[in-house]
Amino acid sequence: MIEHTPINPQKWMSEQQASGRELFLTIDRLAEPDLIPVLFGLDLMQEYTNLYTGTGFDDLKHIGPWLIKMPSHNTQAFSFLLDTPEQNWGWLASADKLELATLCTHWRERMLITAPEKKSLYRFQDNRVIAHHLVNLTAQQRPLLMGPLHSLLCWHQDGWAAWYNPAPALHHPPASTPWLDIPEPSETRNAIRQHNLQQWLWEQHPAAVTQLVAREPLQNWLQRQLQNAQTWGWDSTEQVHFLLQNQLNTQLANQPFWTAQPDETPAAHYQRCCNTLANTASRSNR
Repeated sequence: MIEHTPINPQKWMSEQQASGRELFLTIDRLAEPDLIPVLFGLDLMQEYTNLYTGTGFDDLKHIGPWLIKMPSHNTQAFSFLLDTPEQNWGWLASADKLELATLCTHWRERMLITAPEKKSLYRFQDNRVIAHHLVNLTAQQRPLLMGPLHSLLCWHQDGWAAWYNPAPALHHPPASTPWLDIPEPSETRNAIRQHNLQQWLWEQHPAAVTQLVAREPLQNWLQRQLQNAQTWGWDSTEQVHFLLQNQLNTQLANQPFWTAQPDETPAAHYQRCCNTLANTASRSNR
C-alpha cells in the first residue's frame, strides 16, 4: 500500500463519487478566513455538526471543528476550497454509506489527549497535523486513526495527497493511539502552538479577542506577539500568556515599558514588566 499519493483533487472527488462513496468535509475554524460563515452564505450547509457542541468542550464550540456531509448532487459547489489549500482550512474524506453521527462519534473518541502532565485536544482538523501522522503510520495502524473513512485528501507540504484505509471500520474506543507517539516537525509544532494559543485566547479573553479580530486577523497579531516574545527570550507559557493578555489591552499595548533595556536579562525584563503592570493596576484601584 502506498503511504500517500500525489493526486488531482477534482479527480479524487470524481473517483470517490463514481465508486458510490459519500464525501465529507472537515473544517478548522481557527483557519483564516473562517469558512463556516462563507459556506452558510453560499447555502451549502445542509448536514453538519460542530464537534465540540454537547461535549465537555462546549464552551469552545465557537472555534471547534465542523464536520460536513457534502450533498451528492452538489459537491462541485465546494470546489472553490481546492483553490486555496495554503490557508490550511481542513481536509476532505470519503466513506461508504456513513452517517454523520457515526463519524462524529469516531472523532470525539479521539479528540481528547490525556497525558500525565495535562489534557489537550487533538487537532485532527488541521491538515498539517493529520497529514504528518498519516505519512508516518503503517498500513496496519492507519485504520485506528481513519476509522470508517475509506480515503482522506488534504494539502500536504506543497501538493494534494490522498491516503487510503485498508480496513475501514469503527474502532471505539481506540485500542491504541500510535499517531500520538509520532514526533512533530518544527513547522508543525509551531503551527500547533499558535493554534493552541488562539484557542487559549478565545477561551480566556473572548470579548477582547472579538474586538481584536474586528481590526485585524488574529493570526497576524499573534505572530507579531510571538516574535516579540522570541526576541526578548520569553519562552515559558507563563511569560507568553502574560504578554498576550496584556497586549490585548489597547491602552497597554504600546507603552514604552515593554521595550527591553540594555543588558537586561529576559527574567529581569519580564519581572520589571510584571511589576510595572501591578503598580499601574494598584494606582487605578485607589
